[in-house]
Amino acid sequence: MNTDLTTALYNYLMDPKNPDYNFNLGYVYENMGHTAAAASFYIRTGEFASEHEDNKLLTYEALLRLATCFDKQGSRVFTTKGILLRAISVMPERPEAHFLLSKLYEI
Repeated sequence: MNTDLTTALYNYLMDPKNPDYNFNLGYVYENMGHTAAAASFYIRTGEFASEHEDNKLLTYEALLRLATCFDKQGSRVFTTKGILLRAISVMPERPEAHFLLSKLYEI
């Protein structure tokens, strides 16, 4: 994964419907602390990745990162919960969303 903003933006501009490029740009923005911008790219990742069955894991990871962005923004408990429940519906056998949801319930 590329963490350079210039390269991530260039890749995205060359192919804006590529789910990997959308995820990468969201990740770069999240690491910069721009969670609102990151959230929009994670949403796009989920939309484009869900069109292909082989991108199920990318959809799942984008939903987890999206939930993390909303959690960082604070006071978004119901939104975060809904996103995590969606992630669980995508890949119920994976433990990460269950763990994050249990942390949310604990709070």
